[in-house]
Formats: sequence, C-alpha cells, structure tokens
Amino acid sequence: MSKSTIVVSPRERFSPTVSSLRSLFKTISDDVPVVVVDGGAPSSICKEIEALCKIRPFEWIHTDYFLTPNESRNIGFERVNTEFVVFTDNDIIYESDWLDALEKNMLDNKADLVAPLICIGPPVFSQIHHAGGRLKKTILKNGIELDEVHRLSAMPISDLNDVSAPVINEVTEFHTVLFRSEFVSEIGGFDERLITREHVDVALRAKTLKKVVTFEKKAVVTYMAKVHFEKNDLKYFLFRWSNALAEQSIDSFSETWGVYIDRKKILESWIGHHRARAIGTVYPVLKKLLGYRGYRKFIQYLERTNNKKAFSSRINLGNPKVSLPLVKEDVDKMLLEID
Repeated sequence: MSKSTIVVSPRERFSPTVSSLRSLFKTISDDVPVVVVDGGAPSSICKEIEALCKIRPFEWIHTDYFLTPNESRNIGFERVNTEFVVFTDNDIIYESDWLDALEKNMLDNKADLVAPLICIGPPVFSQIHHAGGRLKKTILKNGIELDEVHRLSAMPISDLNDVSAPVINEVTEFHTVLFRSEFVSEIGGFDERLITREHVDVALRAKTLKKVVTFEKKAVVTYMAKVHFEKNDLKYFLFRWSNALAEQSIDSFSETWGVYIDRKKILESWIGHHRARAIGTVYPVLKKLLGYRGYRKFIQYLERTNNKKAFSSRINLGNPKVSLPLVKEDVDKMLLEID
C-alpha cells in the first residue's frame, strides 16, 4: 500500500495540466493514489483530463468556478487516507524516483515536511529555483518583517552539495512538497485567505509547533515557469493574481502573525510585474504599439472584465477556511528564535 497520496492543484494556469500529469504518472507506481483538483479548468482541458483518467485512473474533482490553490489543496486533502500527502502544482515535470526519495527522507529523519530540489525551466533539471531555505526576520520602525531566503536560487544544479543545501531546512514551497498528513490535520488545513506567502505561513506554523522540516536533493522536479502563456490561461491567471485576493492575503498574513508587510513591494514589484510579464507573452506586440500608459490601461481593462465574471461565479462559496489558531505565547517565542 502506498504511503502517500498526491494532490494536484492549479498554480496559475491550466494549459500545462495534462503534460504535467503525464510526467507524474511516468515517475510513480500505479498504486499511488492521485487526486486532481482542476479548480475550474476549461472544457478543452477537462476533455484531456478525462481521457487520461481512463488510461491511468485517479480521482478528478472539477468545479464550474475558479478555486484558489489553497482551496484546491483543502478539497484534495479531504480525500487523503494515507500517512503522507504530496501537494504539487499542475505545471511540474518530475524526475524519476522523486517520490521514493522524499518518503525515504521523511522516514529517515522523522520529518513532518520534506522539500525536493525544485528547478525552474525549461530546460528541465538544470537551474535551481529552491533547494530548501530559511526564514528571515528584519526589525523595522514599522515592526517585524518576515521573509524567506531560497537556497541557491538561479544557480546551476551543478552547484548543489551537502554544504550549500543541507538536509536541515525551514521553508518548503508548494510547487511540490511532502507533508505528514497528521500535521495538515493538526493545523486545520491551509488558510484559504492566502494566495501569496502561503508557504511562509506553513513554515511559521511548523516552527511554532516544533516540527521537523527537511530538504531532499535526490528528489528533483522542475517548475515550468518560463513557458509562454496561452491566451486562455489569462482567465484563471488574472483571477488567481488579482489585487482583491492579493490584498486579502497580505492583510490576513499580517493579522495572523502580527508582522509588517511591504504592500507596495508585493502588489507592484512582484504581483504587478508578474501579471504584466504573463500578459506580455500573450500579446507581445501591444506594449510597443500602446506605449507604457496605454499598455497599463489595457492590463487594467483585462483584469476588470475578467475578474468581474470570475468573482461573480463564486458568490455562494461562503467564508474562506482559516487554519486553526496557535497559542500566542508559542508564536511570540518562535518569532524570537528567527534570525
């Protein structure tokens, strides 16, 4: 019997879903349970998922409205009956034996979370995105600011060694991560108000609860971030990275942990830039034709018209699920321990 169930959820677009699933099934045994929560994929993708499900059976959950990644993970976790659970995004390519390596690390180190070596591509298995990481604390006039530091980010995979990326770890990313299922239950699932910093939230909960977080260099996956977007991808992408969800996420994270967050940095420097880049791959000529101001107005128009429809379809969902509260004294002690 498999030790792990794999829950696949959308990261920011649907077009890579089927190629990612094919890669997944090539690298795991047939007895590993897989739950795919597509989160509102278009009919063209659903037809491909349905066809693939007939070849390699898995549980497929479809909704007629968009779901955020954490909403999808919580829905998928409700189907998990195994000791371990892998949460992975729908734009990942997997190297052979990645799951066995994660499970072995979990057992050998009595870990609660294990991060694989996450590359960024294409090409696959070449440039490092995340080789584990650490939490970072900065004392500012506005209060404490918490962040994460990726190990070896943007470095070639040849730079990886036991010194630069030891097994001891603090931060895992949701691109692909192995959890002990009882830890997910202990924290009450994932905070559905978060669409950014959700992995930092988990890292802080793990640190507060004295959980063991590790890194496994022999488990290798590639996050296919550099593939150009398709036009149909923008519908989900603009919802998932909308200012409305991002602002809710920032407010919720700050409220939960009592820390300062640089809103402008996240909303403009990261999310705003990320949106502009994605739209630019779909409409590569428009920026030159419209100029900077015209292009910004075009982006705003796309966001406004797309998200009005996306959010109206979710009107009956109710309040987002929130992780269980932690003991304040334990949180305060944990914050003091972060460098």
